[in-house]
Amino acid sequence: MFSEEEREVIADIDNRFTSINAKIAFWYILSLGTSNERFRCIPNKKGVIFEVRFHHIEDPGPNRYALIANKGSLLWYFRRPALEKFQYDFDRINEDFGSDKVKKPRPTEITVKIEHLQTAKTLVSKYLF
Repeated sequence: MFSEEEREVIADIDNRFTSINAKIAFWYILSLGTSNERFRCIPNKKGVIFEVRFHHIEDPGPNRYALIANKGSLLWYFRRPALEKFQYDFDRINEDFGSDKVKKPRPTEITVKIEHLQTAKTLVSKYLF
């Protein structure tokens, strides 16, 4: 499933959390992503940025989603390929999670800050799996 290098990145992510809630949310999303045959999860580290990219098997182009692991929270990215294919609506996402958690850093991205398992569950059930 994961290469040795990818397992090391996952271990680094797990060790960096200062919030047990963020850690639980991370493992929830990762376990669902890795058990879903439609996705390939690719852990990656770029400098101080730890992420897991979620590639859709049916559309192996650019990653549609990414999960950035911060020490106390996660940041979920809806990237351009997902926004174009599924027509995700910023206002609806904002309504589901609240303006304190949802941002649009670029016209081609929407982010959701995840600090608790319930937010992760809402994200997964309404938008992913």
